[in-house]
Amino acid sequence: MCEGATLRGTLTSSGGGALTAASIGACRTSNGMSSPAITLENIPANTGQVTYAPVAGGRDGVLAIQGDLTFKLEGEFLGRVRTCYYGFRTGGADGLAFDIYNRDNPNRPLPDDDAQGRIVNVTLVKLPGSDGLCASNGTGAGNAVARGETAPGSGVFDRKLYVTE
Repeated sequence: MCEGATLRGTLTSSGGGALTAASIGACRTSNGMSSPAITLENIPANTGQVTYAPVAGGRDGVLAIQGDLTFKLEGEFLGRVRTCYYGFRTGGADGLAFDIYNRDNPNRPLPDDDAQGRIVNVTLVKLPGSDGLCASNGTGAGNAVARGETAPGSGVFDRKLYVTE
């Protein structure tokens, strides 16, 4: 279980974009290993796409981040530092897929007046090169608030977002 995650990226009005930065909060595995918060390094050219795909009584769209998105956890377990490598898989495909909810959607996961994302049943896949005592595959889920920058490149995320056709 990890304390949280932050994803940053670019997005165009046509829905295309890319993941540019990511971090994961401190984690604790099922076998007791703990790892401090990490910043994902060497993020490959992961492509992203927001698609307007409403479902009655549910989401307004989908954010898909395709590609080989992996991360490394290092933590002490049984007196030694262990290194574990994991990747993400959603719906049987490498990458992440979030359901997107507009700020006025009554089914949004959080009460915040913002566009939001929800991911369920994401699989954390243990990758080759991991220490033998690293936890095997696991699952994850989470909710998030999505905001944009009014002034691009400012680092101030104060713009309300909305998914449309």
